[in-house]
Amino acid sequence: MTGLSSDYWHYYFVQVVIRFNGGQQAGHTVVLKNGTRHVFSNFGSGTLRGIPTYWSAYCSFSPRYILEELSLLPTTPTLYLDPACPVTTHYDVLYNRALELSRGENRYGSCGVGFGATIDRHKQRRLRLTVTDILSPKVVYRKLQQIRAYYQDKLLPDTGYDFSLFDHDQEDAQLMADIWQLALLKKEKIIQVVGATEIFRKRIWREYIFEGAQGIQLDQSFGRAPYITKSNTTSQNAKNCYYNTLT
Repeated sequence: MTGLSSDYWHYYFVQVVIRFNGGQQAGHTVVLKNGTRHVFSNFGSGTLRGIPTYWSAYCSFSPRYILEELSLLPTTPTLYLDPACPVTTHYDVLYNRALELSRGENRYGSCGVGFGATIDRHKQRRLRLTVTDILSPKVVYRKLQQIRAYYQDKLLPDTGYDFSLFDHDQEDAQLMADIWQLALLKKEKIIQVVGATEIFRKRIWREYIFEGAQGIQLDQSFGRAPYITKSNTTSQNAKNCYYNTLT
């Protein structure tokens, strides 16, 4: 894990946006007075104002979706990634979409970007893939084989779709290419891998802006199943982000 760049040890940033739940399924539209418009999914909504984002461990992280959004941003962002963020793979997206399609008229309204599947997979320790892991291509390759085997066993019985009909080798290669791109962004300090302790204890910022991703009625504890997300959409995660590093 790497710490905050020395470039940021002075009191330069007044604010930082903390994403505290959800992940790449968010869709937060921001329009500036000059007409600049962007829908944020993988960056905090203060990005157009030059405000950096801390992507907490409560959020999933998708290499593919973040690179796609980055290519559309009219500004260069600063993104601090928690090393424990669960990483979404193409296998999670495939399972998510196949499961939703298999429901027919009883679909839940999933965004189809693999958030829920990622969270479920991470409940099994051997199948976890984190931001720390993707710093090592060898680790990613080994874990991808385990994740592939996991979904190979699940896809047909759970969704009715044949796992062998998809080109998984090509998708694996694309993920590895995306990870190399992220490594370049890390060298350029556009992305920095930083834990919650460094974000909150070192008090580099005067203000923390906590940004959620869904309404309370979608909360996994307070919402009505099955139309819920697999996340805490209340202020629970936001409080945990802050207070757990101070105790």
